[in-house]
Amino acid sequence: MAATETPAFNPLHVQWKNPEMLAYLGARKGGVPIGASILDAANVMEYFSTSPFYDRNSNNEHVRMQSAILINQALQNSAQSAPEILKGIARRHQEELKRFTGLEFVLVHSRPPCFIIHKRHRYAPDRVSPPIASYYIINDCIYQAPDMYTILATRLQSSILGLKGTLDLQREHRAAFNPRRGNFGRFLTVDSPQNSSDAMNETP
Repeated sequence: MAATETPAFNPLHVQWKNPEMLAYLGARKGGVPIGASILDAANVMEYFSTSPFYDRNSNNEHVRMQSAILINQALQNSAQSAPEILKGIARRHQEELKRFTGLEFVLVHSRPPCFIIHKRHRYAPDRVSPPIASYYIINDCIYQAPDMYTILATRLQSSILGLKGTLDLQREHRAAFNPRRGNFGRFLTVDSPQNSSDAMNETP
């Protein structure tokens, strides 16, 4: 029996949501009003790190692992509220990322419930590459934004499919040749509404 081939993973077809992580983040914030977004600029990167889009070899993971113990200690011993502590830690993470070179994820837009994250390569504290990939989070669901190549390829494939269907239809009704009659055929036309109504009136 031949082994079935596993289809290639396409991140553009993935919609990711982690209810367990959302419940944890909501409890850590001390509760969230009904209808309000649990995610904010302070915890959205932590939520993103649980998705299949996240790279465990990125600089974000190194910074996160180094500060995990400090975060727990700060939440237990600090007199500040948990949201304020998390905001300060998020700002510190962004500053720490500038000390590393390599792959990183950075939050570039934050307006709950919408967030945009860029995947990019950092070469120096003040020099980064253009975005390698973009991800957006809407209503707690994470998606990868399609790149220009994918958009153009999809549109071209759709256009070619429609053109092929038109040519196939024309091929079926193209003019035929007969030595006695020559070229003959019929046009593909649609009856006008007036002709249709006249035909109905003439029907006994």
